[in-house]
Amino acid sequence: MLYGYMRRGSGADARQLAALCNAGVKEHRLYEDQDRGREGLEACLEAIGPGDTLLVWQLGRLGRDLRDRIHIADRLAARGAQLRVLSGRAAADGPLMSELLAALAEFERDFYAEVPPPENDGRAQAQAL
Repeated sequence: MLYGYMRRGSGADARQLAALCNAGVKEHRLYEDQDRGREGLEACLEAIGPGDTLLVWQLGRLGRDLRDRIHIADRLAARGAQLRVLSGRAAADGPLMSELLAALAEFERDFYAEVPPPENDGRAQAQAL
């Protein structure tokens, strides 16, 4: 199934809505937030299941920053869902972009698993000198 998410608050609200509806998102599967709210996004992510696709107008409308977008992509991948971006640079390779974001999320998770916790940052070694 197709789900849509849009964040209102920009001058492009009508374009976002039109793009999502034209892509096949039904009104009852369209979630939205105003400016900084996240209730719509959270409800959308809870509703999505295996084989579903989340459509967004532009990747920048999905999350606050890259880390947030990677986290959202990771949550979608964990649920067996995909992300598709309708416009912008990510649109041409929507499925590729979702795979890329999922790969980045996995890389980040593995990277931070190898980094020692902050309390082991060398202070003990420095104090021993």
